[in-house]
Amino acid sequence: MSNIDEKYLTVRTVITFSLESIGEVISVVSMESNFRYNSRTERAQCLSTSLGTIKSCEGSVAKASSRRANVRIGYGQSIVRLEFKYKGNVYDSTHYRISCDYKGNIKYG
Repeated sequence: MSNIDEKYLTVRTVITFSLESIGEVISVVSMESNFRYNSRTERAQCLSTSLGTIKSCEGSVAKASSRRANVRIGYGQSIVRLEFKYKGNVYDSTHYRISCDYKGNIKYG
């Protein structure tokens, strides 16, 4: 039975935005991607994604969204879009791709 060989993996990433001029953290965003993989059947899948803002100071805004993007049977993927603004200026606008292959190898892109 192939379910016996299935393994589960959670990838947690925390991104911290800080102002070097004052040495203060102004926003922290956490993200999580949950994968299932099976090296015997050579299948991998992103099961879910989640995001959370842990801290934001006055004047900062962190906008984020995430979704599953399973591109091939042996390669699960999640996509995270993140935009950080401070006092109306965009300082970061990034797309992250977090992938898991059927062997459980994680790749950021």
